[in-house]
Amino acid sequence: MGVVACLKGDFLMNYAKVDVTRIGIKEPISVPQTKGNFRRCLVALRDLAQTDVDQIKRDHESNSIEVDDDSFAISMLDEFQKQLDHLDNMSDFIIKILHLKKKDVEKLDDLSADEMGEFVGEIASTVIGINSQEPTEADLKSNA
Repeated sequence: MGVVACLKGDFLMNYAKVDVTRIGIKEPISVPQTKGNFRRCLVALRDLAQTDVDQIKRDHESNSIEVDDDSFAISMLDEFQKQLDHLDNMSDFIIKILHLKKKDVEKLDDLSADEMGEFVGEIASTVIGINSQEPTEADLKSNA
């Protein structure tokens, strides 16, 4: 979306404008670009990448190892717990960084797991400044 700066006390505070239309909020939310929020975003991006790496490892392991019923049950239980933790961590990140109200938090349940991951990535990228520029007219024309 973009970055805005506001005078806060004796210093200038930068804010990233995060597009939250995905959860039904029409106006962007301004998120302060503080060290704490920067760290939260890096942790969220790291966790998303780790989930992808874990999936790649599972795919390789499942193709090369024969597993008995007990080992399979244990690995499935572990996998379900990892997925639950990942979904909870994504929700916590979104709620904390955007300071969502209860009615908006409930809208997160309407997103798929993939949409949640994309939303976390969009928020984190915007706050740390990876995609903080508005598309130019040339960008819009090239996508047409």
